[in-house]
Amino acid sequence: MKKLFSLFAVIFMAMSMWAQSWDLCTIDQLTATDIFVIVDANTGKAMTNDKGTSAAPAATAVTVTEDGNNISGVTDVMKWNISGNAEDGYTIYPNGVTDKWLYATATNNGLRVGNNNAKTFKIENHTNGEPFLKHVGTSRYIGVYSSQD
Repeated sequence: MKKLFSLFAVIFMAMSMWAQSWDLCTIDQLTATDIFVIVDANTGKAMTNDKGTSAAPAATAVTVTEDGNNISGVTDVMKWNISGNAEDGYTIYPNGVTDKWLYATATNNGLRVGNNNAKTFKIENHTNGEPFLKHVGTSRYIGVYSSQD
């Protein structure tokens, strides 16, 4: 099942293994068998997983429907998998890969894909009440980075 997960300005969309259709969901609805996309709802850019340890994941344009419930223009480097739960935290992997994952550092723009041990993210409500995925250890949040920012 493809699903879309919404975190404030970032949406997660998960997909069916058999079709390129996407459904809005919450992160606790994602399972280890789901494939999802991390999309900035304000800019319509998805976070890729192909920069490795050398740079932050790139922000690449996708098309989000006006109601926010579906996207198009998704490529393989935009697809992610997840493991974990709300209590223990989540680890986010590039689709089909388990030997590297999204992690955070305390320096630069903070997010990378590799095998650094700093890989656990938990849901935390922002001061405005909106939920975010916050890294355990560095207190960094998941976001979609754009080189124009």
